[in-house]
Amino acid sequence: MGRTMNINVDGSMNALATPSIRSGRPTSLVAAVGRTVFRIYSIEDDRFVEKHNLRVGRNLNLNYSSNDVDWHPTDDNILATAATNGSVMTWNLSKLGKQKVDTVFSKHTRTVNRVQFNPNEPNWLLSGAQDGVKCFDIRSDDIAVTFTCNNENVHDVCFNPHTSGQFIAAIGMNVSLYDIRNPLKSIKSFPAHNEPVFSCDWHMEEAQWIATAGRDKIIKIWELSDVQCMQTIQTIEPVRRVKWRPARRNHIASCGSLIDFSISIWDIRRPYIPLAAFEQHSDVPTGLVWCNDTTVFLSGGKDGMLYQHAFKDAKKPAENAPPIGLAMSIYGDISHALSTQQDGSSRRKETISYSRVPAFFRKQPDDDTSSKYTSTVNMYENKQCEVLSMDWFIKSAKRYQLSGHPLAELCDHNAAVAMEMSRVQVANTWQMLKVFYTNYSDRISLESSVGGNTAGINLKGSACSALLQRNNDHKEENLWTDHKQKNTDGGVKLDADGTKDTDDQEESEVSDLEHDKMNVLLASNYGVHGGLYETNFYFGEGEGEAGLVEENYDDVYDKKDYVLPNEGIQLRHDIIDRSTTGELMDRDDVPNGNIDTVDTNQCTVDDIDLKPVVKATATLISEWDFKSTIVNMLYDYVDQGDVQMAVSVLIVLGPNIRKHVEERTQVSWFHCYIDMLSTFALWCVSTEVIRHSQLSSILALNQESTTIHTNCNMCNKTIPQKGYYCEKCQLLTNSCSICNLPVRSMYVWCQGCSHGGHLQHLQEWFSKYTFCPTGCGHKCKHTP
Repeated sequence: MGRTMNINVDGSMNALATPSIRSGRPTSLVAAVGRTVFRIYSIEDDRFVEKHNLRVGRNLNLNYSSNDVDWHPTDDNILATAATNGSVMTWNLSKLGKQKVDTVFSKHTRTVNRVQFNPNEPNWLLSGAQDGVKCFDIRSDDIAVTFTCNNENVHDVCFNPHTSGQFIAAIGMNVSLYDIRNPLKSIKSFPAHNEPVFSCDWHMEEAQWIATAGRDKIIKIWELSDVQCMQTIQTIEPVRRVKWRPARRNHIASCGSLIDFSISIWDIRRPYIPLAAFEQHSDVPTGLVWCNDTTVFLSGGKDGMLYQHAFKDAKKPAENAPPIGLAMSIYGDISHALSTQQDGSSRRKETISYSRVPAFFRKQPDDDTSSKYTSTVNMYENKQCEVLSMDWFIKSAKRYQLSGHPLAELCDHNAAVAMEMSRVQVANTWQMLKVFYTNYSDRISLESSVGGNTAGINLKGSACSALLQRNNDHKEENLWTDHKQKNTDGGVKLDADGTKDTDDQEESEVSDLEHDKMNVLLASNYGVHGGLYETNFYFGEGEGEAGLVEENYDDVYDKKDYVLPNEGIQLRHDIIDRSTTGELMDRDDVPNGNIDTVDTNQCTVDDIDLKPVVKATATLISEWDFKSTIVNMLYDYVDQGDVQMAVSVLIVLGPNIRKHVEERTQVSWFHCYIDMLSTFALWCVSTEVIRHSQLSSILALNQESTTIHTNCNMCNKTIPQKGYYCEKCQLLTNSCSICNLPVRSMYVWCQGCSHGGHLQHLQEWFSKYTFCPTGCGHKCKHTP
């Protein structure tokens, strides 16, 4: 058994070849080629030994820059290379001197991607290039057969190892089967991948099995007899090369082309995880070949390293994978998988039975064999658990209204939808948005004037609107004037001791509603002039200086009987001890200053001149910037996984909130929501969301994949102009493949072979047959 070893070939490699892979003869040679590399190495016990360097001499040209190489099936001295300039060259290592070139075939006009000798007819050399497929007879440089493939790019070709006259070619996104005796028409052709096919390989044991791989990151195993895809292996990047493993019926090797530097060995019976992985390369591997020993293979890459890999040094991802799996569907259904190893006990018994046998005679287990497992899958349908259900998402997406009505109606409707599904928080959010934004455009400005100064107060929201409504009902009334008028009209009089007459006390009391209104305004520091309440109250010393206007201070200090109270605790403001006697002595109607002659019963509140010390102005209250709060709320919904709410609010509020959220964040939210809608097949809702996004990158989604190009069914060329007339063939391309008449109604065609016809005719045909009715050999996929 070989071991892992490597050598630097001083250049990036494109392909490798050994003379033993298909002939079965034991050999130790390997050819490594690239744009700047063409060397032959011999594989010895513990190292690579260079035997030939064919890229030498003064007259080096593009013929020495190779994309592929293959060894002659019977002669170890003959090789063939595919050059980047379109040349196909054969080399003879038995020639004397440094120049080993044997024959140069210059039939291709574009880069040649692959060359291969026929394992059953050693003199046939097949080449696949960007301009088609050709077959050469290496005994004469003039004999070449060109196969019809509509001049499409051919990435790979592979001979059938079981018969001498057949080969497959990877042409664009299709795979075609050819008979070398009929170059004008393929035996069958079928669409293998959704993107170009990069590699194909024929199974060396199963005559009807082929493997294909391409840019769509998928490896497919096909049964050629009925063109049936047997297995699909999903990879993480486009696949450059696939190779079946000799003597292992279900094993296949693959290597990527972009960022994955590992080589994976797959068991097609377990396609979800590699059986083995080799991660020695530091750049993308470009070629791999198997040796006679099926536990050893060779690989080369762009890092310039040639490796020999041994299975005993491979990583086994399948063995480290957890034996339990859990998955949840988009509808809340749960599946649970459990695998159990069946032959683990037998292996342990075998190890114990051989524990006393000397190590030299013990049978070593095969490291690359996969263990037998049985898997149990349980599925649980979600019927009662509302937490896992996504019905709320589907119903909300279908019933939400995002445009076409006033903002208040949209918020009310969406709140009602959320409340029906018991989503109270979402419903309250819609109602809150209605409160904030319904009256936002109709701001109401109230002004208060004190001492010639005017201050404006902006009120918004339903709470302030209610306050204004209550004010309008009483805006002609002034609380203090009303109180004074009631005392006068009701004949409220003061007794000699300054108290009210009990008979009129009930009529002079201020109603509870008026007290409540006054208290609300006092607590809010509102002194509103012109229709609202005027709040005149006193402050203590040093209080109320800011924003207050002093008035008539001289009259206050002229009072001779103004004294401070004698309380032990300093009160909030000074108490004015206004003596009734002192007031009466200053009156002109008091004869000779004798207060005894004054009729105190005739003294009313109007006779007392009560002048306020200070008057309070309106205190300005700054607006609440609630937009930042709403933006934080949207981020919170997204963090909770409810991106639907965030996107719906963005659409409903429009420019009121969008300018406060970064555009890239909005794009991310819209992409996430659109993907979720696509998952649930809500295409109409997704289109509406895209239309209201107002983001260029999102609006472009509706413009993608909207153009359908038609091809001529004769020359397979794209028709750039409108219509069905091919300028090259000068024929109409819309004729029916069944009746050969032009199609003037609904036209149906196959995107693989470009043949089509009347819908009814093709439905009748494909109800009985699977291949194209024109006889082109293509297996058309008809979807009823």
